[in-house]
Amino acid sequence: MRNIIILTLVIAIFGCGTDNKIIKKDNDKKIENVDKNKKQDSDKKDGNENNNNSTDNNSQNVNKVDKKNEEPKLPTVENLDINSENISLIFDNWDKLDFSKNLEKKDQLVALLFHIGELELLKRTIQKYPTTEATPQKIRDIESFLNKSLIVDSKKIGIILPKNSKYKRLAEDIEYGIRLAKHVLNIDIEFIIKETDASEDATQKAAEELIFEDNVSLIIGTIRRANTQKVALITERFNIPFIAISNDDETSGFGKHVFSYFTSLENSTEYLAKYSIEKLGLKKFAIFYPNSSYGEKNMIAFWHAVEKFGGTVTAVQHYSHNKDEYIDPAKKLVGRYNLALRADYVNKKREIMDKYEGYQRQKQLESLEKDVEPIIDFDAIYIPDSAKKIALVLPYLALYDINFKTPSKWQQFLAKQKAKDKNFDLKFVQLLGSETWASQIIAEASGKYVQGAIFPTVYHPYLKDDSVVKFTSKFAQTYKRPATVFALYGYEIMEILSQIYSSIESPDNIREKIVEKLLITNFNTVSGSVKFKSDGSMYRDSLFMMEFTEKDFQQLTPEKDEKANN
Repeated sequence: MRNIIILTLVIAIFGCGTDNKIIKKDNDKKIENVDKNKKQDSDKKDGNENNNNSTDNNSQNVNKVDKKNEEPKLPTVENLDINSENISLIFDNWDKLDFSKNLEKKDQLVALLFHIGELELLKRTIQKYPTTEATPQKIRDIESFLNKSLIVDSKKIGIILPKNSKYKRLAEDIEYGIRLAKHVLNIDIEFIIKETDASEDATQKAAEELIFEDNVSLIIGTIRRANTQKVALITERFNIPFIAISNDDETSGFGKHVFSYFTSLENSTEYLAKYSIEKLGLKKFAIFYPNSSYGEKNMIAFWHAVEKFGGTVTAVQHYSHNKDEYIDPAKKLVGRYNLALRADYVNKKREIMDKYEGYQRQKQLESLEKDVEPIIDFDAIYIPDSAKKIALVLPYLALYDINFKTPSKWQQFLAKQKAKDKNFDLKFVQLLGSETWASQIIAEASGKYVQGAIFPTVYHPYLKDDSVVKFTSKFAQTYKRPATVFALYGYEIMEILSQIYSSIESPDNIREKIVEKLLITNFNTVSGSVKFKSDGSMYRDSLFMMEFTEKDFQQLTPEKDEKANN
């Protein structure tokens, strides 16, 4: 632990010192360039005033040409700025530079290389300029850390869980899922759990201990987004595989050693769009979304997914959750907000103005505005919002004559009767939701609207798939609590690691072998086939589709393979 504290001080001391020297050096160069420019201007003026010195002028021009053709001179170690921009310059001219004559510069180089995670270059530096009795203790600590980081226990994995925080329940679910998989699958892997309070400092400390003291081959964690990104920076710097469990699309792309085990928004919306288009035969879609970051991300992701599978988005409208803020958005969605833009409304209004006067005209205009036919040029409507909000939104859409496709004979009868009374073309629209719809609240509050609505999910205790049922039952029996998707993630990660470790014959370069296997293998898990994309994000070939019934919701089809292939 003392070494980690010292290391932090080393980086701070050397980093700040180097930055200050760089700034000073840059300023000195700027001043030097200004002086040179002044001298050149002065020489030009003198040359113009004395035409008899043409020979000297020609000589100067020749000298200028020669200087242009000269190769740039390599700075000496004493004049070399030790910064990340000069790393390539230093190692391209490694044999020409001699840091043994300036140990202070060598120590700065060691600290810099460690700070930016260039371990291979750091090893070369230490091998060429080994430590001596005069080497500062700070640099000795860095070399000690380097030696420790080279020691990897192939049978150890590290787990960072914020069990001493508000995320305790989720952290326990992950841990229980991991422990259950280890027992059920008889996995020969030792895991070291670091419990934190969910702070970034505690998370960073846990990651450093796992890497430099416990010598783990891989790290799993950490639920909270900020902590996930903190660990990703550290593990990528030291080439440690890291499988993050947090709902953070930005974790992907941190580097080749960072992986995200969380079903992405892209994954879920693509599966929903594909299912709707290829299985249900829907072609045109509306998106009704909350005016929030979550809503906008869902809108964009679903729009892209629809177009990817050959569908078309014909209507898009956002709404807010302030009081009475659903009416106008609902009108806009079906073309009943700005009626002056509709030719059919304008023509009927003109007829009323010509035919009626006074009170009768006023009543006819009110009736026209109220009963103008909605423009429903879509087969389905996607609404990504929480269960509580969905219960508020759906009645307003129904009020403005959007009829949701439903198995309820009574609702079908009412929709047909209303269309007949108003002389509307009758159309039923498929209602589509996000995974946040997996709640009894919607069924209880909006049962007559939501029957027949569908949404995708990764996991729910209601699923009928055999492998999921076994997992759900075993988890509940073992820990006396229902499993969650976080418990499933913990279990499935261990399934994946079991498949990886069983395929690796030698523990040499275990970390790089783990990364390689993660990128090229399709893994079989409880919930189906899983693979990692080149940016480290996880992708599921199939999800489970849920459908609302009269009282709750259930899996639409028991066999996920049937869903994916039909």
